[in-house]
Amino acid sequence: MTDFSSTPEEQKAAIDLIVGFIPYVETANDLLTVTTGCGIGCRMTGVEDTSSDRRWAAVGLASPVGGRVLGAAAGGIQVRIPRGSTLLPNRMKGSLTDELSLASQKGVRPITPNANDDVFEELANSGEILKWGIDANGEVRVVGKMSGQDEISHSVLFDGADLAATGEMQAIVHDGQIIILDINNHSGHYHPTEDTLNWAVDELRNLGWVIPESSVNARN
Repeated sequence: MTDFSSTPEEQKAAIDLIVGFIPYVETANDLLTVTTGCGIGCRMTGVEDTSSDRRWAAVGLASPVGGRVLGAAAGGIQVRIPRGSTLLPNRMKGSLTDELSLASQKGVRPITPNANDDVFEELANSGEILKWGIDANGEVRVVGKMSGQDEISHSVLFDGADLAATGEMQAIVHDGQIIILDINNHSGHYHPTEDTLNWAVDELRNLGWVIPESSVNARN
C-alpha cells in the first residue's frame, strides 16, 4: 500500500508517480477521488479520506480484468501495510507441499471476505471457524479451519508466503456488513503477535467491518 503525503497536492503527485496516468482526479470535503486504468479493460475508482490517517476508504473495480493498483486487487480487498513492517515467516515450510496438497484434494481454496459474495456469506454464517491472513501486499483472505476431520493450515491462504498478520475468526454477514464475533492471532505456523492483531483489526474496521472490542482476543 502507498503511504500518501499530507496535502492534496502531494497526494496527487504521489499517485501520479505510481500510476503514471490519471484521467480524473477530484478533491472535495477532504476526499480525494481518483479514477484510473489498471490493465486492459479495467478501470478503478478509489476514494481516500485525507482528513485522517485512513487511506483508501472505498475502492470500486469496474472490470475483473487487470492487476493491483493503489492497494486494490482484482477480485480482492486490501489494507494499508505500514512502511518498514516486519513480516511473519512461515515457520513450518517443510510441510507446505503436503498442506497445499491436502487443501487441493479437499477442494478447499482461500476466498476474499466480501459481504456481497454469496460464497463468503454462506461460509461465515455457517458458524465455522475461519483462518484469516493479510499478505505483504495487504490482501485479505480467509479459509475454513476444518474440512471434515482435517485441519487446513494457515499456509494455504497465500501458498506459504510471509504474512503481515494472521489468526482465526468467527464472523457473520448481516444486512451487507461483515460482523466479527471473535478474532484472534492464533497460528502455529506464523506465531503472530498481539500488535499484528491490533493493527489488522484497525485496518479491517477501516474497510467497514464491525469488530467490537469484546470480539478481539489476543493470544500469547
